[in-house]
Amino acid sequence: MLNAKKMRKACLVTVAVLAMLVVMVLGLVSCNAPEVSSVQYVDGSLSKTTYEIGQTVDVTGAQVKVTYADGTSKTVDVTPAMVGTVPAFAAGTMDVVISYTENGKVFSTKMTVTVTNTLADKQAEAAGKVDANVTAEDLADDTINSMTQAYKNSIYNCKDVEAINNIVTAHKNWVEAYKAAKADAASALAAAKTAATAAINGVDLSGIFAKNVPAVEAQKAALLADVENALTAAQAAAAAEG
Repeated sequence: MLNAKKMRKACLVTVAVLAMLVVMVLGLVSCNAPEVSSVQYVDGSLSKTTYEIGQTVDVTGAQVKVTYADGTSKTVDVTPAMVGTVPAFAAGTMDVVISYTENGKVFSTKMTVTVTNTLADKQAEAAGKVDANVTAEDLADDTINSMTQAYKNSIYNCKDVEAINNIVTAHKNWVEAYKAAKADAASALAAAKTAATAAINGVDLSGIFAKNVPAVEAQKAALLADVENALTAAQAAAAAEG
């Protein structure tokens, strides 16, 4: 029994000693780990280097080279978190600061982007295309006129070139669809008028006493006037709904 206790105690002491040795070794390894001596942006690694005012930095492809005191190095991909909040773009060239952290220490480098101010030109060009989608006759229609202005306002409020182009296309498609629907409605009303007029004019007066013919003709004229008035009212209603 005594020997067993001594053996257990000896085992515990051995484990404790081994644990201390592991801690010491790890400490030595940590102390001997090379320190970062420099962090540099890898020139040319950023995929998108030209931006419009209003856009944000896309760090795709961007890398930094981390060099250690012992001469070794590694390449690290830049993440959005490493550039943080980028100040608003201004036309010209702009430095974007990259922050790299290792072992609690922060190292900074920077990459340069070019910012252009062609957005206003793109907006004006797109507004001109919207104007070209309609004719002066089209703009006489209040609906087309107001919708065209609304699309142009959307263009000037948009900061993305691709989205601006999409607005131009959307306006063109809307105008074509509206005019087609309006034409279909007009055709339907015209066809209805033609059918009603034919039915009224087709009334056979041969069996009517001569003295009654003027009265019947007057009734036909009144019916034709009613058809014309109904057509006018239907057209106005269709235009209001448009």
